[in-house]
Amino acid sequence: MGRRKRRKGGTLKDGERRQLARASRHGPAPLPEALVRRNIRADIERVAKAGTYPVVFEDLEVFASHAPFELHVTPQAIAGGFYRRLNGLQGHNHTYYSGAAFHSHNSTRIWNAAEVLLKSIAA
Repeated sequence: MGRRKRRKGGTLKDGERRQLARASRHGPAPLPEALVRRNIRADIERVAKAGTYPVVFEDLEVFASHAPFELHVTPQAIAGGFYRRLNGLQGHNHTYYSGAAFHSHNSTRIWNAAEVLLKSIAA
């Protein structure tokens, strides 16, 4: 029974499992990657030190920026017909859109809107 290599250079014995967690950071403006990485590490180490959860920070397995996030349209653009024009794209070239731009950054609302959109396309 050999050892399996972990992607980050460590090893796992047969039957061992790693605990992975998801962490995210966002603010009103994109943050520098180095700062986000440091903050995530500090938060995990703070949880470990407090004894809240038995965790050890080894490294970030995956890191990706989702900036910009939660974009907003100005009141002037809304009054000028931004959403009317955005919704006017639906069906153009047989293409339909769904997502936070059409509702909010709330996944339940996005999935509900997608369901309504799919029903209208299939009708």
